[in-house]
Amino acid sequence: MEEQKKQIDWVDSMKAFLILAVVAGHSTSPLVTYIYLFHMPAFFLLSGYTYRGGHYTLAAFIRKKIVTILLPAICINVLYIVIYSVMGRYPVYACFTATEPLRFSKWMTGLLLHLQTTELGGATWFLFVLFEVQVIVRLLEWMTQKFRCKWGFLGLVLLAGGCGYTLVVKHIVLPYSFDLAFLACFYFAAGLWMARAHVFEQIDRNIMLPFCVIVTIFSGGGYFFGTLPMNWPTREFADPFIQCLSCFAAFYLVYCAAVSMRKVRCLQWLGKHTYCVLVTHFAVFKLLFAAGAYTGILPMQQLRQLTPDAQTASNGGWIFITAATILLCSAIAWFAEKNAWTDYLVNASVWHNKKQGEGRYVR
Repeated sequence: MEEQKKQIDWVDSMKAFLILAVVAGHSTSPLVTYIYLFHMPAFFLLSGYTYRGGHYTLAAFIRKKIVTILLPAICINVLYIVIYSVMGRYPVYACFTATEPLRFSKWMTGLLLHLQTTELGGATWFLFVLFEVQVIVRLLEWMTQKFRCKWGFLGLVLLAGGCGYTLVVKHIVLPYSFDLAFLACFYFAAGLWMARAHVFEQIDRNIMLPFCVIVTIFSGGGYFFGTLPMNWPTREFADPFIQCLSCFAAFYLVYCAAVSMRKVRCLQWLGKHTYCVLVTHFAVFKLLFAAGAYTGILPMQQLRQLTPDAQTASNGGWIFITAATILLCSAIAWFAEKNAWTDYLVNASVWHNKKQGEGRYVR
């Protein structure tokens, strides 16, 4: 039991560091090159590491992921669409965003048919892809169990990842971002392998740690300097070898930090509320920009942008934006927990009544 608790603490701390990296990257941090080495693949790695799909039937697992990933992602995007549709009727819309105003029906058509979101829901592409990855992996596991060849499960997931990379390289975009989902299967498979082979327990940290520091500095400060190593929404990826090497090196460094700080309660709490930060941080950016424009600290033009420009992020501005965003998103998550509907919308948490009026299950 103690070992299981330790693992949970490590995963939560890791998720906290990763969501901090996401917000910092979108805050125009000067560390953006280092952040983009690993931050999105790391989430897929963690998903593979903690995968327990075999404990559910195929139908039960898919139903669970629909309720805890897909539907909440759709619901928060519908909320943003309603906000944009209402604002689009008034002149204030032009001050708030540079995108063209659309009718509610067109926004919804774009969301349901093409996973097109408003600016505020821009980060939710990850949730749709994560849902697809989980379903793909569970289907592959079900197939191998059906034909009694469990040894082929990991190989099939890796094969799906290889197919995804081929699709991305050949610029073949599949509906509903399934090309990205197949690519993510590679990192998911890596997480599966790490968990099953107990890789972290067998690694000599005295050797691996300095090696990963060297690789990360070389990658972020040299090889990829001034560029983004990978960009999932735009499907821009580098050479697979150097990309994987740099990604796993940076991932291991963050893992070491997470293990050493696994008992820090604020990190544990943040790690359990990464969903809220992911789906609300762009909205919080807009609130901060609006406050800055109203007080004269920021130009009105900044309010029309989704992320801080270079001037706003300079002189430590990105640090303030990152910290303020994490604090405000955490406050939103905390307040949302007081009600079942808001908790589901903002935290993707499902309440189950154990007795009358008490108890809930959090994803």
